[in-house]
Amino acid sequence: MRERTLGIIAILFALLVSTQIVIAQTTPPLQIILTWQAQSFSPREFAGKAPATPSAPIAVSVTALKGGTFVELGEAAISWFLDGRFLTSGKGLQEITFTTQKREGDEYRVGAKVQHPDGVAESSVSIPVKNQEVVIDTSLPHPVLKEGSKVMLRAIPYFFTTSALQDILFFWRVNDTDRRGEGENELALSVGELGGLTRSVAVSVVAQNKKNSLESAKARMVFNVR
Repeated sequence: MRERTLGIIAILFALLVSTQIVIAQTTPPLQIILTWQAQSFSPREFAGKAPATPSAPIAVSVTALKGGTFVELGEAAISWFLDGRFLTSGKGLQEITFTTQKREGDEYRVGAKVQHPDGVAESSVSIPVKNQEVVIDTSLPHPVLKEGSKVMLRAIPYFFTTSALQDILFFWRVNDTDRRGEGENELALSVGELGGLTRSVAVSVVAQNKKNSLESAKARMVFNVR
């Protein structure tokens, strides 16, 4: 009788342990995802992701998932790290913001650790740094002009730390000659003004942030004249 009782206890214990193992194996782990956004200017038609540029504020946020379902992090302890060093922490601190101080070619590594009743999870994301850009846009399919023709050029700035085009100045040069009316992002280029002997026209533009003299970008375009 005693041996039978011990056998039943052993069977029940084995069932209990196996049940706990199955539960542990089927319970999905807590996962976190980091996303970031650069707070800078880009034209409406730009559909890509703005890169981190010098002086630009960068916002990084964390989202948690468990078994494909979003997890509320309001009560979670969240710690943030920048390039491997502790940055800040707080209860429900799901977003941080920092200013880019690195130059093109560098990158930031931002990490987060979330401690939640459903589990503990860590993750990190790389944020590459690039410079501001400006592009000379024209309706021409090819950079070829006819003598006596006129074409409108438009300078399109990307990734400056401003929310308005009016905060950016544009300085145009045509064949190494400054053009008047600097400051506007459009230039009316008349080939007839350049002389019949000119077989090419080099146009350059510098975009400069009014509010930050360190932010500038340059573009150059050469047109053949036929």
